[in-house]
Amino acid sequence: MSYYDPNQPGRTAPPEIRREPARRPGNNRAPYPNPSRPPRTRSGGWGFGCGMFFLGFLLAAVIAAGTVYFLFFYNSVNSANPLTRPAAQVGTPDFNATISQTYLNKEIARQLSNNPITTGPVEIRDMVLKIQDNSRIDIDVRASTGPITFDMTITEQVSVQNGQVKLDAVGQPKLLGGQLPPGVNGIVDAINNQFVEPQINQQVSLITVNKRAIRLLDISTSTGFIIVKANVV
Repeated sequence: MSYYDPNQPGRTAPPEIRREPARRPGNNRAPYPNPSRPPRTRSGGWGFGCGMFFLGFLLAAVIAAGTVYFLFFYNSVNSANPLTRPAAQVGTPDFNATISQTYLNKEIARQLSNNPITTGPVEIRDMVLKIQDNSRIDIDVRASTGPITFDMTITEQVSVQNGQVKLDAVGQPKLLGGQLPPGVNGIVDAINNQFVEPQINQQVSLITVNKRAIRLLDISTSTGFIIVKANVV
């Protein structure tokens, strides 16, 4: 067995062998950690995580409590109070409705065929309404007294009194044919009070809104139509 004597002439020292630390497979830049030294850990990590969890839980609880209060307390209190409404429109009707002269004349003809109008010796045989502007209605009447038959036109002013339609004759009836009998004013009153006024008021009373009655406020006319202004009661 030979050995190296550094003092022996002619002998050279063997090459020095340096041992490198083992490398990780696939990574030639970082050696394995020293197994004798434990890995270093960051202090305070557990406490920080617990604090963040508690803070998140507290925030979620506050949001949930606010939502419950709004839904069940704040909203329920406000729902008991009605929304703000605009000021009431005094004197303004809830709606307007129109009644055509065609419809009224059909109803008048039907009523006359079943119940002729008589006033004293005079019998009303036929009647036609012609609705004009300016709240005026012309009523053409055919009547007879005994063997005498006559036609006349009565001009009426239409208005509302005590919630009812009211007719007032304008001037004297105009004779269209035949001869006017005496007491013609009594005939006009009978036509207005016993027939035309009740007919128009009956048609107005039939108007309902959502099965609710109406209260007549005003009435006007345009050519061929009566315009009813009313409130729902």
